[in-house]
Amino acid sequence: SDGDQPPYQQLDDFSFTAENKPIEHSFKAMYFGVMRANAIINIAKDDTPAKKQMIAEAKALRAFFYFELVSMWGGVPLRLKIPTASEFAMAKSTPEEIYAQIHKDLNEAIPNLPKKSEYAAAMRFRMSKGTAQAINGKAYLYQKMYPESADAFEDVITSNEYNLAPDYSKLFLKESEYGLESLFEIGYVTSAG
Repeated sequence: SDGDQPPYQQLDDFSFTAENKPIEHSFKAMYFGVMRANAIINIAKDDTPAKKQMIAEAKALRAFFYFELVSMWGGVPLRLKIPTASEFAMAKSTPEEIYAQIHKDLNEAIPNLPKKSEYAAAMRFRMSKGTAQAINGKAYLYQKMYPESADAFEDVITSNEYNLAPDYSKLFLKESEYGLESLFEIGYVTSAG
């Protein structure tokens, strides 16, 4: 109700304004992610396989953050480097420019990302080749580029890294985390320590 969480109730009622804190938080969180990815992309040297993979993960994450931004807000500022003090204020880029950067980042990242099965079980939360391919497909889908979207999704399907879980009732249980259907998942812990 309005008395419990007014900002979220505004979202539910479609009566929110630009001052809505959950929306502001979401926007800022995406740009915090972009800035962290930019730091890795612009500073790290790709002189070892591990560093190439780290840069690829950062590019795929930057693409993910920009996909979230463009799908929620349309044109947004496109930051590809760590800004200096005079570069903080910048104009919005068009959605087409944002999508072009998303595809560029993903196409550069995909060859250097491991498959989900190539990660140790404790590392399955990391950006994988299939995740990047799926984000690419989703970005094409949002642009109504259906053949490109189908091709990207076909790469995910034919990788044999993912499948539908046999028992839907167990899909959201802890033991099903990072399971057959999981493309990109954030893990949580059950204790504070």
